[in-house]
Amino acid sequence: MVGRETAARLRQRGVETVKTLSEIPPALLEAWMGKNGIAIWNKANGIDETPVIPYHEKKSIGTENTFSSDTIDLRFLHKELVRMTEKLGLSCGSRISWPVA
Repeated sequence: MVGRETAARLRQRGVETVKTLSEIPPALLEAWMGKNGIAIWNKANGIDETPVIPYHEKKSIGTENTFSSDTIDLRFLHKELVRMTEKLGLSCGSRISWPVA
């Protein structure tokens, strides 16, 4: 994409499409537009040396714990659930402190 003024300058020279722009010799574009002409030619020809920086957004988070034996101790399970919830909150950058009953 080029700015309004650059687009107007290109239109004055008969350049209306990226295809036309890509077919102009780079030296000619440089003569018309200065060093920006080379950058425009590169873009029109799909040339971009910018490094690719992958971005991955976390969609979910989780935590787990395997106990050494099965339990029905509700106090223990509640404390473990609170601990795990706090761990998740910290991994999200949260500073919430959950009360332990």
